[in-house]
Amino acid sequence: MKQNKMMTVLTTLCLLLAGSVSFCGYEWYHSVEEREVQSQQYDEKVKQLSQSIDQQSIELQKERDKAKLAIQNNTNPASKENEDMYLTIKKVFDCFYNFTPKTYTSREKDIKNELSKEMREQLFPQNVQNYQGTLTSSIEDIEIYSNVYYEKVGDKTALVRIKYKTKYTGQETRHLTALWKVEYNVDKHQITNIEEAVEGDH
Repeated sequence: MKQNKMMTVLTTLCLLLAGSVSFCGYEWYHSVEEREVQSQQYDEKVKQLSQSIDQQSIELQKERDKAKLAIQNNTNPASKENEDMYLTIKKVFDCFYNFTPKTYTSREKDIKNELSKEMREQLFPQNVQNYQGTLTSSIEDIEIYSNVYYEKVGDKTALVRIKYKTKYTGQETRHLTALWKVEYNVDKHQITNIEEAVEGDH
């Protein structure tokens, strides 16, 4: 009888011990599993944050490159952005400053498409046709600088430095320099205004 009681007590203790070990093992396993999940979640967040930072860095660099290119395009007259303006300005000033007494009155027809109506009337008034002088002029050098940051379609502004020489029949040749501020309409591919500039304008 006592032996049966002892066996019962031992069996109960064994079962309790086994249950306790099993429970502790279960808790430990799930604790480890939970930590692994948390670790994976943390790693995923770090990865996402890193990717986000990388993407922002890429976007920032793109914006810097765009800004750099825009500045280059607006300070380099030979760039694609300024090519039409450069060619138009050069054509107009070449025509305006290169002439002889015979060609002085016929210059307008060569550049009428490159000038707005107002500019044609300003540069070539009606009385030009009555010119009977002896002046000859020719360009020695021309420099064009775009001096306005440009993004939208409209007028661009450029500074034009002209070195040229003039000579009246029977007189000595004069070497001169002129500085002009020019407005160019991107839509119409025309010069809309020309006015004398001073050195400080740019």
